[in-house]
Amino acid sequence: MAKAKFVSLLSGKGGVGKSVLAFNLADQMAGLGYRVLLVDADFSLGSLHVLANVAVQHGLNEYATGAQTLTECVTPIRGVDILAATWNHDLAESRSIEHTARFIERLRNDSIVYVVLDHGSGRSNQVVLMAHGSDLNLLVLVPELTSLADGYGLFKQIVAANRAVACSLLVNRSHGEEEAEFIRTRMNEMTQRFLRVVPGYVGFVHEDGAVRHAVASQQTLAIAAPESSACRQLGRIAQAVTTFDLKNLSASPEALPTQINKTSATADIRG
Repeated sequence: MAKAKFVSLLSGKGGVGKSVLAFNLADQMAGLGYRVLLVDADFSLGSLHVLANVAVQHGLNEYATGAQTLTECVTPIRGVDILAATWNHDLAESRSIEHTARFIERLRNDSIVYVVLDHGSGRSNQVVLMAHGSDLNLLVLVPELTSLADGYGLFKQIVAANRAVACSLLVNRSHGEEEAEFIRTRMNEMTQRFLRVVPGYVGFVHEDGAVRHAVASQQTLAIAAPESSACRQLGRIAQAVTTFDLKNLSASPEALPTQINKTSATADIRG
């Protein structure tokens, strides 16, 4: 039996909508007919079970310690099996590189087709190790200076150990293609100049009120707002991810602004 393919969603900072994207991307992939396991890989502060509106008795920590099997720890929802984070302070604080590596290998051997990992935010050793253990990493950015800077820092840490790691940008909460292209180009300019490598690009998701509505109703976009632009864009991204039809693009040759912010005090590039 072929081993599962791992798709990781990560970000250099919190608050970029990574978990919402992971939840809906897994749902879209399942809608294409694939068996998908969605893993809340934040050992201490995971919230995917809240987004899915499910009560969880057993989950990530029980599976990671070997106390229970994967079948005993997952919660099935609409074709997606969710391995939710279950709080265990000692485990969350004591995760070693060796523990994380064993967890990844066990998960790969136990799973079928696709595993979508929603990482904790930031640049921990565990996040970087799981990125290296993934077949594809989606680095989530939003149109803010802090997101771009922290995303660059995380990408730098990932490629420092392995320049061949598969990593593509996903721009969230964009007001349109032009803004998403601006962010992609700025990121590529920095990575090309200082790291001599650029990430791929899987696309963008609009700033869309339908997303907030879906989160508030604890439903996927496919249920709450199937005709929304965000839902359609996530469907295209799911198609690209499952076929690995990704754009390994360098910086755009088009003339774009060279200044991220109009003033040093502006933290949002739309300012």
